[in-house]
Amino acid sequence: MRIMNIFIALSLVVSSASASAQTYEVSGKVVSVVQHKGDTRCHVAIKDPGNPYVSGAYHFVDGQQMCAVANAAFVTGAIVQGHARVDARAGMNELYAMGLYRSGE
Repeated sequence: MRIMNIFIALSLVVSSASASAQTYEVSGKVVSVVQHKGDTRCHVAIKDPGNPYVSGAYHFVDGQQMCAVANAAFVTGAIVQGHARVDARAGMNELYAMGLYRSGE
């Protein structure tokens, strides 16, 4: 019974560590938005100087509202902050949350 409890505890630690390793934050200017006419999905590239591995890489966005925010940020040059997750099966990471960031200028 004791071995089972240790296994369950270790399993929970490993699963929470792997879940946190699969998500990351991205922040910067939107440098490109690709959206086909009539499609509610788009691909967004954000230049993030603090994260060179994903800076400028396209992220999949599944939602018209987030695509609209990305387009507005691209046109105005606003800074965005977003949360993304690694999706190895799709071959492209997904941006699942994004908002405009206002600096204290």
